[in-house]
Amino acid sequence: MTTRPQELLVSIIVCTYNREKLLEKTLLSLVEQDLAGDAYEIVVVDNASSDNTRAVVERIAKSSGKIRYIYESRVGVAIARNTGARMSRGRYITFFDDDNVADVNCVRELLCPFEEILPRPSIVAGRIDLDWEGNERPLWFSDRYDRWVSRYDFGDQPRQLTADDYIVTMNVAFDREDYLTSGGIREDLSRKGRMFITSGDVDLFVRMLSRGMHAYYQPSALAFHFVPKSRQKRSWLMKRIFGEGTTQIVLDLELYRKSWKAAYSRYFHELRSCVGSFGRLAAACWKRSEVRLDCALITAMHLGRMSALAQIAMHRSEIVTTRE
Repeated sequence: MTTRPQELLVSIIVCTYNREKLLEKTLLSLVEQDLAGDAYEIVVVDNASSDNTRAVVERIAKSSGKIRYIYESRVGVAIARNTGARMSRGRYITFFDDDNVADVNCVRELLCPFEEILPRPSIVAGRIDLDWEGNERPLWFSDRYDRWVSRYDFGDQPRQLTADDYIVTMNVAFDREDYLTSGGIREDLSRKGRMFITSGDVDLFVRMLSRGMHAYYQPSALAFHFVPKSRQKRSWLMKRIFGEGTTQIVLDLELYRKSWKAAYSRYFHELRSCVGSFGRLAAACWKRSEVRLDCALITAMHLGRMSALAQIAMHRSEIVTTRE
């Protein structure tokens, strides 16, 4: 691939918040990517960390020469990602989280479809496998729940992504100009610190496709997502699903703020559904544990939606939800 004068091929953006121990492993995997050294930069966006994040970044930067450190005081991962995109210098941008480890060929494989595939994609999503702390999945944790810990795997064959699919903003590449002209990630649809507001990536994916842009799945671009013991608990999964319910209301926040009728109608719909879910949960007490958990998660989703709608009715300026 060729680059324009004074332009890097790719900016690898890592947004981080109080994860100094995991961040080092992430950065080392990115420094060792199979790319020419002058083709890429690593942009670390420190999202108001209070630990030793900056010292970790500066230590690794001294030996690599590829890393730029940016401090973003406004808390929110979408804010940090948009800041990183604006300040990047690459034709393409990639996002990795501070608990990812990238295969040595990962970034190179992410970039190939931009030059090789027609119609040319604006988004290329790689595959994400899970790295369980303790080296094994908990027996109760069905692979049906893998999406909630960010496993991303559409199989071994590369293909175009459609509106029925989705992306996650880790191990994903964008044409930088397409990302910026699409408005980036909605900053109200992202985690703020450890709060479970999500789905900014899905919203961006839908918006970009609606503008006639294309997306591609590249399974040969492989990264791993660390799942700590703290996320291997039913209580964590319940909070994650409660937050997902909250997020679904935030997606249509303006509608519900403008129309009290729509907000109250949705609230009472969720209330009826929640009562039904509690009934099914009670009936599942004598059934298999996975059936009980499924019922509990559905109930948590309804409660998350009701919580957001109640906050809208109280004219809260910012919708909040459970924290990790």
